[in-house]
Amino acid sequence: MGPETITGADLVARCLAKAGIRLAFGMPVGEVLVPVVALDRARISFVLTRHETAQGFMAEGMWQATCAPARLATTIGPGLSNAAKVIAHDHHDRVPMIVIRGCFDAALAKRSTHRVIDPGALMRAIINASFRALAGSEGLVTDKTLAIALKRRPGPVHIERPITIADAPQPEQPLVLRCVPDLRHAADPGPALDLGARARQPLIIAGLDVANTARSEALAPFAERIGTPVLTT
Repeated sequence: MGPETITGADLVARCLAKAGIRLAFGMPVGEVLVPVVALDRARISFVLTRHETAQGFMAEGMWQATCAPARLATTIGPGLSNAAKVIAHDHHDRVPMIVIRGCFDAALAKRSTHRVIDPGALMRAIINASFRALAGSEGLVTDKTLAIALKRRPGPVHIERPITIADAPQPEQPLVLRCVPDLRHAADPGPALDLGARARQPLIIAGLDVANTARSEALAPFAERIGTPVLTT
């Protein structure tokens, strides 16, 4: 490849880096090796784990700590099914998880006798959307994936990427990543402060949208001001 040529995996990695992702979690088997190298070039560290369930919860922890989308790499066949538990958990907890799964090319899948599953059938009830990356579409697919994962009701989005697509050379191109909407809303705290001051034993029950809309920054000083504990759901 020439100095101005990159791979499909590079396009995906650069989009993820631009979205703020700095850590990815997975198991570096054959179909993941090229993407791992691309992640390193994009300054995203790849964290090796022993099982997909563990890596999924680690990725979610990074989202909780950094507010950047979680990045999960799974292998053909059992890798995705092993991750189903944590993907379902993230769907219910509204975690913007980017699940990128290596897969066989169409011709090879017809000849394979194992590890070929229908990801759509497996994931349909626990993801927000699923895409298959084709040659030349990697940047567009990743952009759409991030936009859907980070929308008002966040959740996991699955990308199926054939092995040869990840390693295929692509011309250098500018990244076009749509902006994530700012979900912060100004509100008059007066009525809530009045209720808290008059309550004998005030208690705040904070739902998932407090964290997902960045309202947690306002919640902590509010709770301290009226002297009440906070429960999360």
